[in-house]
Amino acid sequence: MERDILCFLLVLITIILPGPLHAATSSLNLSKVVLISHPRTWFDAQHYCRAHHSDLVTIRNTQEANMVVLFEGWIGLYHRWSYGWKWSKEDELATFIPWDLGEPNTNLWCVLKYRSHLTWASADCRYPHPFLCVDERLILVQEMKTWEEALHHCRQLQVADPSPGGTAHLYDLASLPEENNVLLDREKLKEATTNEVWVGLRFLAGEWLWVSGEAVTSSYLPRCPAQQQHCGALDHKNTSWKIMSCSEKRNFICSINL
Repeated sequence: MERDILCFLLVLITIILPGPLHAATSSLNLSKVVLISHPRTWFDAQHYCRAHHSDLVTIRNTQEANMVVLFEGWIGLYHRWSYGWKWSKEDELATFIPWDLGEPNTNLWCVLKYRSHLTWASADCRYPHPFLCVDERLILVQEMKTWEEALHHCRQLQVADPSPGGTAHLYDLASLPEENNVLLDREKLKEATTNEVWVGLRFLAGEWLWVSGEAVTSSYLPRCPAQQQHCGALDHKNTSWKIMSCSEKRNFICSINL
């Protein structure tokens, strides 16, 4: 009940703005890779990623492989009988496959990557492993706004649902609660015009909250921040949270609010 009240207070800090925006100006599509530690079979992992994010991760080149080198688990690569090796997302034909020595095993049709390895191994799809989801529902907005202005801007955006009869999805200032298991697209983050970018992290009524209502697990956030240090930003050079005055103006990250 107390958390519901706090989340409701977050809603009250918004103001009414005219009409939803259908596109962000000065913005870039942004993605994040999320490691899900709870083991699942490959097909269960695919279902989970599609339900909660976008899909199992696609890795198209060495640069993208290096980005997730410290993550371990199922990736979106699988063998589709006579069609060859494809990615889960849109059944894209795989052109980059850095197999480990002796791979692939012709009787194993799903693919694992191991921590600190740049090569991949085929594996039995039926065995549970951690897995890597990709979430492509974020945008980096290259505009200078205070934390509240960024929140209002995100909440006025909308994107059409392409499915039959689908309604428009709204955005929110991005909540990134999976702090130790998430990797944002660092190359795109370099396009930010500020060293820090606002995210949906706010200190309110004596507690740190994500605007989505999800729990804040970061142990290093101050329990009693200074009065002018109540909003959270991502220091994209160090990929760590930074507590700042809500009145400072920064770029910001919006995400689709499903």
